[in-house]
Amino acid sequence: MERRGSITVFLALVLSLLLALIGAAFESVRVSCARVHILNGTDVGLYSLFAQYDRDLLDTYEIFGLHPASPSQEVPVAQSYEIFQEYMEPLLDVKGISMELGVGGVSGYTLMTDQNGQAFWKQAVQVQKESLGKKGIQWLLGQVQENAGTVEDYEKTWEDAREGEALEEYDQAIEQAQTAEQEVSQEEMEEPGQEDGLVSVPAESQVPAETVENPIQTIRELMKMGILQLVLEDPQSVSWTSVEKGQLLSERTLEKGFAMGVREEDMSASDRLLFGQYLLERMGNYRNPASGMMKNQLEYILCGKSSDGENLKATANQLLLIREGMNFAYLLSDPASRAQASAMAAAIASAFLFPPAAAIIEKALLLCWAFGESVLDLRELFAGGKIGLWKSEQTWQLSLDNLIHLPQMLDSGRKSDSEGMDYRQYLQILLFLRSQDTQVMRTMDQVELEIQARKGETGFRLDHCLTALEVSVEVQAQSTELDVTRQYGYVF
Repeated sequence: MERRGSITVFLALVLSLLLALIGAAFESVRVSCARVHILNGTDVGLYSLFAQYDRDLLDTYEIFGLHPASPSQEVPVAQSYEIFQEYMEPLLDVKGISMELGVGGVSGYTLMTDQNGQAFWKQAVQVQKESLGKKGIQWLLGQVQENAGTVEDYEKTWEDAREGEALEEYDQAIEQAQTAEQEVSQEEMEEPGQEDGLVSVPAESQVPAETVENPIQTIRELMKMGILQLVLEDPQSVSWTSVEKGQLLSERTLEKGFAMGVREEDMSASDRLLFGQYLLERMGNYRNPASGMMKNQLEYILCGKSSDGENLKATANQLLLIREGMNFAYLLSDPASRAQASAMAAAIASAFLFPPAAAIIEKALLLCWAFGESVLDLRELFAGGKIGLWKSEQTWQLSLDNLIHLPQMLDSGRKSDSEGMDYRQYLQILLFLRSQDTQVMRTMDQVELEIQARKGETGFRLDHCLTALEVSVEVQAQSTELDVTRQYGYVF
């Protein structure tokens, strides 16, 4: 009987341990279940919050950004957490588990403008990747890189030519020739042996120099004109809309994100290309003006001036530099053109009775010829035509003999090259070659101005747009306190 009793006591002890173990297991399951619900609720709250992105920003630029419905002077961190709570709390109502949301808040966030607009350009690049595909990107990158490399090389050629110094040397040579001529005339007047009022004149000076039209002075007068008067058919039609620098995003002190630890990245070559393509498709330019505050948006992104007209002038000067470099390089490589310039230079030097100046005059002629051809190129580009990056005998427009008549030939003397590039494609090259950080900030200037105009308010600010958020919440589940930290963003 004692043995039977001992077995009963033993079983009772074992069963009590088993019941305790089962109870602990049930409680663990309840806590785990509560944690899962809390995590799901946190994620759903964040997803629901970020689903309230700015519609105008997405519809116009395909960029996601969370902006407060009622613009304020501060980043909407507290407002965002309140919205998050509203979406999360209903999900904590789980049958059989008592859960209550406790103390919590935002532990980190990033803004659209952080790291020089990294969240903005990453989204823009992603949009273009999805649009073009891998093969399209590779083809476009190859084309633009080749053209950009060519432009850089021949810009250097033009800079090395030193247009200003060459024309100064020409002026000095002509002045020297005139001084020498005056000295010779003075000496002849002072020679003895004059009879009956007659002056003895050397035979060679009695032969008139060959008459030759010197186009250099004509071209120099054109160089003094405003660039827009030279390259536009109707300069009066140019928009001169301006903005105050102080109201631009790139000119003010921006709000900064907090504690998200986002790593700053540099654009690769393909990223630069895709961002430029994004701009070409969504920003206005002289040939296709925007409807917002500034019309020439691409020109602003390139040049950063406060008015449409100033940006167009600066862009035209950049294009002129490209075309001058390319055209000057073509003239140097073409024996026929060099021969024409050499012959005219010799004739001009002879007319000034100063043959040693022929080499200097030849260089000045080539520079002026390249300038004249470039003016015709730009007039064609701004009129909607195409100009090839590298010229040929067939696509060259301006003869050396007609250089002096360039003012009368600004429209009649130009022609389009069907195989060439249009104004937009030249802008693409400029975008690819210029600083990307600066471009991104200026792009956000234009985006902010455009959205402000659409909304009819000045309170919209891209440095108030949240792109990522980290929340920390405390939840009392039964007798257990659970802490959860989760983050979500449009770009990571």
